[in-house]
Amino acid sequence: MRRFGRLRSCTRQELKRILGALGPDAQRIPEPQFLAAMRRRKGAVKSWLMNQNLVAGLGNIYADEALFEAGIHPLSQPGRVAGEKAHRLYQAVRKVLDRAVRLGGTTFSDYLDVEGRPGAFLSKLRVYQHTGDPCRRCGHTIRRIVIAGRSSHFCPRCQPRPRTIARPRGPRS
Repeated sequence: MRRFGRLRSCTRQELKRILGALGPDAQRIPEPQFLAAMRRRKGAVKSWLMNQNLVAGLGNIYADEALFEAGIHPLSQPGRVAGEKAHRLYQAVRKVLDRAVRLGGTTFSDYLDVEGRPGAFLSKLRVYQHTGDPCRRCGHTIRRIVIAGRSSHFCPRCQPRPRTIARPRGPRS
């Protein structure tokens, strides 16, 4: 089973260095800074969203959900997502994270919060781990691809593949 988190004792200088490597918090980053961070990026937008050095606070689940909410294919290049779509992505990131926090996160098995309650966002997931299910928005089948070693779930109709995509990195087949 995968476990997330780590406890480490460190000096103030070490803590400053560790936290200094993180990008701005995804729930608090101003939109102009978020959009500027996307410019000239060529990898997959899904990988960009999950890179904690660029924008901190998004993991695999919430990146999939935000991309679905914004109608952006996970292989889109961040530098090519512009205008209204970029604005929608910024809004979607905040909306998904705010809702997930309000509902206590996403519990799949044994996670409980400090008061012993499971997270309630699991029932709100629209694409993550819904491979083969009909999209709740359009009825098309949810698909799964692997980007940089991570599962990515999306609706091909609601999140159309752009003409220019990031080349998926990882083992070649």
